[in-house]
Amino acid sequence: MLKIYKNVSSVIFSVLLFIGVISYIIFPELFYNNKINYGACLNAISSGVVYSIEFDEDSDFAIITLRGADGYADASKRKYIVQSMYERHYLLDHAEENDVKIIEKNHRIFSSLRLLKVFIIICIIYFIYKIYQWKKKKEVKSCSTTGEVQDTEVTFDDVAALGEEKSELFEIIDFLKNSEKYTKIGAKIPKGVLLYGEPGTGKTLMAKAVAGEAGVSFISASGSEFINKYIGVGARNIRELFTEARQKAPCIIFIDEIDAIGGKRRDDSQGGDSEINHTIAQLLTELDGFKNRNDIIIFAATNRIDILDPALTRPGRFDRIIHIGLPDVRGRKAILEVHSRNKPLFEDVCLERIAKNTVGFSGAQLENLLNEAAIHAARNQHTAISNQDLNEAFNKITVGLKKLNSNMSEEEKKVIATHEAGHVIVSLLMPTQPNIKEVSIIPHNTGEGYTLNDMNDDKKYSSKKQLKEKLAVLMAGFVAENIIIGDISTRASTDIEKATEIATKMVSVYGMSEFGPISLESIKSINYLLSEKMVSNINDKIYQTIKEAEKEASRLIQNNQELVENLIQALIEKETVTKEEIQQIYIEYNE
Repeated sequence: MLKIYKNVSSVIFSVLLFIGVISYIIFPELFYNNKINYGACLNAISSGVVYSIEFDEDSDFAIITLRGADGYADASKRKYIVQSMYERHYLLDHAEENDVKIIEKNHRIFSSLRLLKVFIIICIIYFIYKIYQWKKKKEVKSCSTTGEVQDTEVTFDDVAALGEEKSELFEIIDFLKNSEKYTKIGAKIPKGVLLYGEPGTGKTLMAKAVAGEAGVSFISASGSEFINKYIGVGARNIRELFTEARQKAPCIIFIDEIDAIGGKRRDDSQGGDSEINHTIAQLLTELDGFKNRNDIIIFAATNRIDILDPALTRPGRFDRIIHIGLPDVRGRKAILEVHSRNKPLFEDVCLERIAKNTVGFSGAQLENLLNEAAIHAARNQHTAISNQDLNEAFNKITVGLKKLNSNMSEEEKKVIATHEAGHVIVSLLMPTQPNIKEVSIIPHNTGEGYTLNDMNDDKKYSSKKQLKEKLAVLMAGFVAENIIIGDISTRASTDIEKATEIATKMVSVYGMSEFGPISLESIKSINYLLSEKMVSNINDKIYQTIKEAEKEASRLIQNNQELVENLIQALIEKETVTKEEIQQIYIEYNE
């Protein structure tokens, strides 16, 4: 319908434009500026300078032709006048009395002035309509969602570190290629595959790789695109997406961030919730409608599987759920090898060492690491990526850009150096804490000064001892300022916040207190009331846990104050101290 309206409006505009041009040709006087008013016209007639008056019985418009030097009509001296019917009778009588020639033209179908007025009014209406149409079209475009169809060339060779996850999906690829092999024995392929995990772990890449391996179309959409303030628009867009999939079959539909529309439904009938409920209901309907189709499979990705509606994850809909986790050291090395294919590296660059030092990095972060290193190498006109480029890229990602031009006072340097030295020395004296890779007092994007841990261990859990020692390390900066400077600064605010969070979980989640193995957080979440005494005891235990960590940090710093001061002096002089230099300071202190 919108196309029809658009064509009709274009025809109307063309006709009106044609009428306007014809009006200009036939009635050029309409566009003249030589207008004469009624009083001046009477005076001109009385003066004998008017040769003729041309008028139309059906019009209020008249043309006055003046006399030339020879006493006859001068076509270049024409004026027009607009008058009422009453004024016309008096005007014509006055013209006859003064021997002015009167010309009546009855062949005009429309008054030229009225035609001009109608033309202008129609043009205004037309342009108002076009503006409304443009706004409506823009609104509809923003409301509508159609999946992006692409023939992806991504394969499993481009996906590293997900061997077990690939094996889960091989049969889906085989089914899309050889469906008869499965249907002969009554097997049904999962219609929905839900990929969940932390951001950047490769969920979208995995879905694309399945489509690439199977050689089918890949239709992608984001869950947020279906959210709209108008009730019914999201459901309509879901129908359009699945209709498009039926036309492109065999294919894979991929809905990213499905938790945006697939969250648990509520009974609230407010507009926003009602629209989401309509949208997820339509999605469930479409999923059920694919039961008899063997050439369409729906993939979805989310970071929040815990908030999805149970109706969405039950068998028969998204009945295959695959966790895409953070890669281990071997996986990180494989990912680095994939993303370094088109990047020249110096011979001394060891991807295995980089993999060991990037614990907790996702695939996207590893790709970004190599890209930032390549940018740094190009900026410095290197022929290949060096270890220095990789270190700079690592620091940029983890702590941000260094602000080398920052003007810090000596007092500020002393405070920052003392705070960071406290963290380093207590961590160095704690057996379960990681080694320090680098410590600096140079300001960066996320703050002033930093301490980088040399993380090379993929631990999946932490013991009570490790957490207690980590608390001592977090409190060490605060304690070092208090002992060595005799005052405390606001730098410890982030450390205190992290320490409070860890202590709270130790008491209320991990069962690492005299309350025993009870998740107090779960009790709160299911709305069981805790007594005031219990809440008070929990708070007291959290406070006690943090104070114990503070006392331990204080003991270590007081017993090794000279070592702390040596590191403070090195930081003030060099601004950045490496792992090797820290070890050298520690060896000299123990000699």
